Amino acid sequence: MSPESIFNVESTRRYIEHTFLIHEFTSFAGILWSYGIVMWELFTLGGSPYHGVSVQELISLLEDAYRMPKPNHVSEKLSEMYAIMMECWNEQPQNRPTFKWIRYAVKRLQDDEQVYVNLEDYDNQEYLTMM
Repeated sequence: MSPESIFNVESTRRYIEHTFLIHEFTSFAGILWSYGIVMWELFTLGGSPYHGVSVQELISLLEDAYRMPKPNHVSEKLSEMYAIMMECWNEQPQNRPTFKWIRYAVKRLQDDEQVYVNLEDYDNQEYLTMM
């Protein structure tokens, strides 16, 4: 079964583990990949992951180790949160973090009480994809 026949809903493929898109193989760690995508979406205030990229283009990008960039409107402190996202997108599923580790890392950042998103720097055109 080809990836195109599985992903007849445009938005679904954006959250699927890259190893499934490339090799049609997934594991429990695939959920961690998807969680990283959801984290990115939250920090872009609803940005559309891989917007405008076809399944075949996405496969090629992911084979070349492309990962979505850190959102521009977030503070440097978010570098730690972005690092968590990157851990979720690790090429090797066995090297991705556990949800227990993610929970601990996010809780530690939450306890810092830092500003993570600066809405004055937010460019709604950068992520606006719903209109």
